[in-house]
Amino acid sequence: MTLYCFDIKTALIEPALAQAGLNQAGLAELLSAIALTEQGLTEPGRFGPFAMTASQHQAVWDEYIARSPELACQIRGLASQHRFLADPHQELSLNWGYATVMAALHCLYHAGGKLPDISNSELAAEFWHSAFRPDQIVNKADFCHQLEHCSEGNHLAA
Repeated sequence: MTLYCFDIKTALIEPALAQAGLNQAGLAELLSAIALTEQGLTEPGRFGPFAMTASQHQAVWDEYIARSPELACQIRGLASQHRFLADPHQELSLNWGYATVMAALHCLYHAGGKLPDISNSELAAEFWHSAFRPDQIVNKADFCHQLEHCSEGNHLAA
């Protein structure tokens, strides 16, 4: 596991997922690989460490979160009140805890609640491509490489 992968996973992703009650197996590793892969693919119109688009962000709110008032209240509590109201998509870039939870919910929404088996890196890469960059040609091998590094040593944790 690379130092950066360890840092983003333990300092950002795991605490944000725990706060939101999203402790599904493999989700932290999947999000770590997405963040590390996306850092090399930056482009205008994508926000935060997971490079979500405004339409992806809006779809998670409209099609997933809004259907559960309790979840909506919990997620609103993660967002900074003034900034979110002024520019909700910029919240993904400026509030990485919120961005992590939104990326996790985007994954769950896209997967219909059942995440791919991350032990199959090619299947996980296809999931990343279809969920985050469906209209683009991407290097899935880079994602597989990041996922393998982010998953190393997980079997050692008790």
